[in-house]
Amino acid sequence: MGGGARAAARPRMTAREPVAPAVVLREARAEDLDAIVAIERRAFSDPWSRESFASVLGEPPVHFGVATVDDVVIGYVVAWFLAGDGEIGNIAVEDEHRARGVGSRLLDGALEAARARRVEAVYLEVRESNIAAQRMYERRGFTRVGRRRRYYRRPEEDAFILRLELAAPGAPRR
Repeated sequence: MGGGARAAARPRMTAREPVAPAVVLREARAEDLDAIVAIERRAFSDPWSRESFASVLGEPPVHFGVATVDDVVIGYVVAWFLAGDGEIGNIAVEDEHRARGVGSRLLDGALEAARARRVEAVYLEVRESNIAAQRMYERRGFTRVGRRRRYYRRPEEDAFILRLELAAPGAPRR
């Protein structure tokens, strides 16, 4: 038959190969707070209050990002940037979306915001027992620079202080 173009063969999907939903990152909005607080309460034994999250919405030194699927919030990150330094204050992902790269994407978004604001170093605290989070941070270049004894409550646990240098080594700090 003629020389018309043929459509490329499409791989066949099976029930064992679910289509991953598209994750969208965006800035948090007031209407996201209920979902964010619900994730926070499921993720942490000593959760932030709704008022704490509301107080940072739209604040200039704050990066408050969410990850969504079909406009449903599945994770969030809160970071502060001030005087050349940054701090990742909080990051969490819904249980059913963990280990799928959502936390990494939220962290990468915060680090991109830090670079755009010319932040030179970013710090965070992580539970000593949270090995998965420590690995995610180490893959991004964070290094352990300290320990806060009994930093976390419920249960009481030490925190590792991690740091990521964003400025070129030897570059003068502002």
